[in-house]
Amino acid sequence: MKTKKLKKLIIKVITEEQFNRDVIAAWNREYKTIMRKNEIGVHNINRVGFIFSQERLELIQAIKMYEPESIYELAKLVERDFKNVSKDVTILASFGMIGIEKSETGRKSIKPILLYSGYEVQFAS
Repeated sequence: MKTKKLKKLIIKVITEEQFNRDVIAAWNREYKTIMRKNEIGVHNINRVGFIFSQERLELIQAIKMYEPESIYELAKLVERDFKNVSKDVTILASFGMIGIEKSETGRKSIKPILLYSGYEVQFAS
């Protein structure tokens, strides 16, 4: 089975003015200023720290190394409470840092999956 080559996710820290311009452009369907598929923009450096807390970085590493089949298995691997790991997985997924697959067979579970080979933070000039 051929595995899909993952791209690096670029997190661009942009000015609030640029962020607002991009939102307006998206609203007006002017896609030329919108980020590419493997990019996200944040207008506050604190957001980057929020997304990449030590605990969330540990989860990303565990997903990469062990490819757990569920959030429960991930929580066991990192020796953390299931509820807290589930919350962090939800946050990472909502920002597009990881993906989730819902199991349709047997006991329903959510599998965290890696979407990117790495992450890079860039600052607007």
